[in-house]
Amino acid sequence: MLILPLALLVLAACGQGQRQSSAAQTSTTKFATAATTKEAAVKPLGADDDAQISRRLDVLKDYTEDQVPGAKFPEFSPFSASAGLNTAITGDPGDYTLYLSTSAQELTPHEAPLALHKATPTSTAAANEAYAKMGYQSLAGSQPQTLAGAIKAVVRRDKRATAVMWLHGKYSVTVRSTAHDLAAAKALATQVEALLAQNPLPKTETHGAVVLTVESQQGRTNLVSWREASAYYKISGHKAMTVLKLAIAIS
Repeated sequence: MLILPLALLVLAACGQGQRQSSAAQTSTTKFATAATTKEAAVKPLGADDDAQISRRLDVLKDYTEDQVPGAKFPEFSPFSASAGLNTAITGDPGDYTLYLSTSAQELTPHEAPLALHKATPTSTAAANEAYAKMGYQSLAGSQPQTLAGAIKAVVRRDKRATAVMWLHGKYSVTVRSTAHDLAAAKALATQVEALLAQNPLPKTETHGAVVLTVESQQGRTNLVSWREASAYYKISGHKAMTVLKLAIAIS
């Protein structure tokens, strides 16, 4: 199917969890005080978008809607203020992928740094598989310790990564370090929770999952997944915070 790209420079404002092996270790952690989190708090994203930026985004959104009716589209750019925004979409209303890049990046299914995919399972087995792939972590049996305010987190370690995990509404949030750098995972987790404290994630029918990695890796390894009605959505991308900002932008 043809990819239909459209470039638009946008001066925007700010712009699966895995099963643990039997050898995995779980512990509790406290890595940010309430004062620290308050200082790091971020105001709602997109709040400073002026009328011109909004009009330009509306034009791009309308173009995407013409290609795939009902397709989700961000209300603000998930990239930096001066990066610009390119988009391309393939598929149909029940199963599509929206690709996003900056004006300086490749916009192809393989190279695009961000993608939003919608899938609508047609059987119970397919729906169960889609739910399992979200990577939701219930944290059942764990004894998390206060992260900041009412947020509680646990640390899990296995051969592949060290992860800081907590629950945010219906979502589980996992911040992983494949280098087993707990300090870096804690720092990113604090940044993530500060952003989520001011900006909502998409509403989900059952559970949702945020799975972010500290280290840069090949491929779109950072994920946000959720369910709406019978459809399952997944945002994937190269950079953790950009993926999170896209999820907020289409919430």
